[in-house]
Amino acid sequence: MTIHYDKHNFKAHRAIVCAQSPFFEKAFTTSFKESASHAIELPEDDPDILERFLEFFYTGSYSDNAKKISAKPFDATLEPQ
Repeated sequence: MTIHYDKHNFKAHRAIVCAQSPFFEKAFTTSFKESASHAIELPEDDPDILERFLEFFYTGSYSDNAKKISAKPFDATLEPQ
């Protein structure tokens, strides 16, 4: 499978990624177009974060010495209860 983000392309094994992610499992094992094309576009996601996800899926951990990832505005919001 291939994960596309802008000019970045990440190759991964579908069995490994889908076994650990309900999102990818649904996209690649149902009648969604990604299942037939073996590729998914994730234009909103940061390539550094995708890289860390894939590293975690394959190794069970991720390196802390990688480039620092900064949150984009509105990635998270706090609301009073």
